[in-house]
Amino acid sequence: MDNENFVKALEFVDSALKIDSKNIEANFLKGYILIKLDDFENALNYYDTIISLDPKDSMAYYNKGNTLYGLGKDSEANKNIDISLKLDPKNPDTLQLKGQILFEEDELNKALNYFNDALKLDSTHYFSLTNKIRTLNYIEKSDEAIKCVNFALKKYKKDPELLSLKGLSLALLEEYSASIEFYDKSLAIDPTNNETIWWKSLALWNLGRKQNAIDQLEKGLKIDPEDYSLLNSKGEFLRDLNQPEDALNTFGYMQSLYPDDPEILYQIGNLYKDLNDKEKSIQYYKKFVEMVRKNKILDLFNKSQRVQEYLNWIEETNEIITISPQKKPQYWQWSTKAEYYLNPDGSERSELDPGISLDPGTMWTCHKDTFAGDLILLYRAGKKKGTTYQDIKYLIMARSDAYPLEDLEETVENGWEYGCDFIPLYKFENSLELSEMRNDPYLEGWNALNALFHRLSYKTEEKYWKHLTDLLIDKNPDFANFMKGFDREKLISQIRTEKEVEDKLEQNINIFKRFNHDLEIVSRQERCRGDDGIIDLLCKDKNEGNFVVIELKINKANRNTFGQISGYMGWVMDHKPTGKSVKGIVVSRGYDNKFRSALKTNPNIEHIELTDVLSELDMKLI
Repeated sequence: MDNENFVKALEFVDSALKIDSKNIEANFLKGYILIKLDDFENALNYYDTIISLDPKDSMAYYNKGNTLYGLGKDSEANKNIDISLKLDPKNPDTLQLKGQILFEEDELNKALNYFNDALKLDSTHYFSLTNKIRTLNYIEKSDEAIKCVNFALKKYKKDPELLSLKGLSLALLEEYSASIEFYDKSLAIDPTNNETIWWKSLALWNLGRKQNAIDQLEKGLKIDPEDYSLLNSKGEFLRDLNQPEDALNTFGYMQSLYPDDPEILYQIGNLYKDLNDKEKSIQYYKKFVEMVRKNKILDLFNKSQRVQEYLNWIEETNEIITISPQKKPQYWQWSTKAEYYLNPDGSERSELDPGISLDPGTMWTCHKDTFAGDLILLYRAGKKKGTTYQDIKYLIMARSDAYPLEDLEETVENGWEYGCDFIPLYKFENSLELSEMRNDPYLEGWNALNALFHRLSYKTEEKYWKHLTDLLIDKNPDFANFMKGFDREKLISQIRTEKEVEDKLEQNINIFKRFNHDLEIVSRQERCRGDDGIIDLLCKDKNEGNFVVIELKINKANRNTFGQISGYMGWVMDHKPTGKSVKGIVVSRGYDNKFRSALKTNPNIEHIELTDVLSELDMKLI
């Protein structure tokens, strides 16, 4: 029925109400018509009239609750739905609406119970089915969601929403190609559904079909040029494709549409940071923090706090990662999931092998009070390929002080706040199992064990640290020899010396003229976003205009050093394309044969002897 017919129906109902204003059916019909005409506020009056006439009319409370829900008044809606359910606990419509309100309040398991109760009364109740599928996907039960959607499709065979939800369920199981098939089936029926278009673009992106993903977003933006989700993904995709100027245009347009959205300010701050426009980056980060605090946006409070900590950090340190070891180390217990200590094939990550590298940029999440030189035992938790891990496997030393992780989106998702560079010191052949620790009476008061290692980091008292190392020595006799020979002060001295040389090089970059390079500094300690590692000095050649990556080592360069600088050069080519080749300079105290052989494979990488550089800087190594 179109609006014209609803208006005619309204005239008929008004005539009936003039004759009998207490006619319950006429009041119901008047409320229904007003809702269809988008006059929700006035519709409420007629449901209130029915309730005054019959306080036990469950449907009046349901309709009033549904109308309030449509007005965004969830709290009032909830009260009326609860009354309706007391009067009639077996109405699937009311049960479904109660579940929907709980879903939006993030009470997902409670919401699921209501959808299930509605489906017990009517197994094909459409809204209960679709909302149950959505909820199962939200609580990461996509296998169950697929069973539910398959059942629903037997009844509603060509329903575009159900086809789209099956696509989403498959995508959440990382079956992206199959998900796209169902998105396409849905879009063949309803080609203007931007939610499905958005989901399809995400699946295409995850398949590596990045241009197709952006094309899909553009298709949706032709339908609705102001669609928030499509614009936001477009901006994020362009940023990931190393097109910060285009991404900036997208988020700038979003800001004009949604000037009160602080997330857009945050994204613009990130992009100016990518473009090395520090002043504008700080400006937008500050606006983001101010808006969140002024408007008391609780969902973004943690992120704003981390951004503010980052702003404080760069004001104090100028973004240089600090190294300020204490005379006596602090002891920490770190806890980590399988995806961070194992490779996708289930093998152990080489980055945690002792002696693999002393290079900065290999980051781990930590407590904000972590200092360079602190010692850490790494607890492994989780499952991988049928194996359960619950043990202490590695000894690690912090290579840097803690620094805020403002530019990593996953920090908010995972509750990460700070990171520090680290050095793997020892890998225990015979790890210390959780069961052994739980059965040890001495460890009863240990905070990490009492919490079953659920947090990311715990400060460990020295008495527990000594007991743990004794237990590990009992299981790994060679560990005793390692501890006797471990010279923490020497290692810290090497790290400090490298930083001092880097400081001096930054201030005297012109000394590279002596080695036929006329350079200017672009950035220092630039973290390779998306990859591990920090570039010591990123420069530009004043004559040729190409980027030059400088990697500093106070020890011998080896094959790992060659791989490291090659990776940094590749990152610069991807993230800062100029159309010119990127060159690399390794400054080190000599090199081994493997580095010498690797050097022959890339004419854009050269080696400069550290002693020659130190001579120009008027420095000596101790």
